[in-house]
Amino acid sequence: MVRGRLPALLTVERELNEPRYASLPALIQAMKAPITVWGKDDLEVDPSRIGLKGSPTSVKRMFAPPQREGGEILPGSPREAALALVKKLVESNILSG
Repeated sequence: MVRGRLPALLTVERELNEPRYASLPALIQAMKAPITVWGKDDLEVDPSRIGLKGSPTSVKRMFAPPQREGGEILPGSPREAALALVKKLVESNILSG
């Protein structure tokens, strides 16, 4: 068990887990399945509470974050890399083991 302060972010390489793909019959069945689309007239809701005017949030400004430098890649097997990561996080007082 590992404990740490929040917020915390751990990232992993894409190869960590191979996704399962649906079988061909399942893909064909999904393509033929009906998709129900609801509009505002299908819902029993006050029109002032939906759509852009009914949204409780608004976007004040949008921007692209600055480009970040690449992180450190820990060598070795997944187990060795995980142990090295935990060691570094404990040494940095981010985690307590």
